[in-house]
Amino acid sequence: MALTDKVIVRKLLFLALLMLAARVAPAQNQIDWSVKAGIGMANIIGGQMESPKVKLAYKLGVGLECPFDKVWSLQTGVSFVSKGTNHTIVETDGISAQAKVNASYLELPVMVAARFAMDRNTSILVAAGPYGAWGIGGKTKALGYSWSSSSTPDWSTGNVIEIDTFGKDGLDLRRFDYGVGMGLSVEYRHYMIGVEGRLGLCRLHKEIQGENITGLVTVGYKF
Repeated sequence: MALTDKVIVRKLLFLALLMLAARVAPAQNQIDWSVKAGIGMANIIGGQMESPKVKLAYKLGVGLECPFDKVWSLQTGVSFVSKGTNHTIVETDGISAQAKVNASYLELPVMVAARFAMDRNTSILVAAGPYGAWGIGGKTKALGYSWSSSSTPDWSTGNVIEIDTFGKDGLDLRRFDYGVGMGLSVEYRHYMIGVEGRLGLCRLHKEIQGENITGLVTVGYKF
């Protein structure tokens, strides 16, 4: 991990731990735990990504909310998140290469949230803040095929190459990712439904410009 990566990770962990230390002791009964799952779309975008296409994204995690008052709170937690892209490069000699990049991360957000009560049981929640994530696994599949306007890649052939998404023996995608996130959700008693997005600010490969972007529809339950 590069020095700048370590500094960002430490800052995020420090914010999360500071939030817990400040709130758990005097207000244990105000800490809200939750579980959340989501499904949506992911991509890797950037100046050198010629033809990126979205892929299925999903997440599963636990959350912690520490309220300051009836409106403002801080949110953190840990989630398993699947990201990546479907990327196509069309060569001039009529040969195309397509790659399916699957990247799995453990993600830690630190979000500032504002809650607006609609009635006694219903609230609208808006949240935004930074996140950090660490790549823990994933596979990348690549396929070359003859290109035409009507052609589609046949992933059932024996010409598919599979490598690790992370690691020097594979695609060597940068493990550490960071960026900004935001979300909008509706809470009814203990139940939550909403949408959230993540925009990566980290260049994922030293030779290729590209950053993660995800959008998810989520559901959850607060304890």
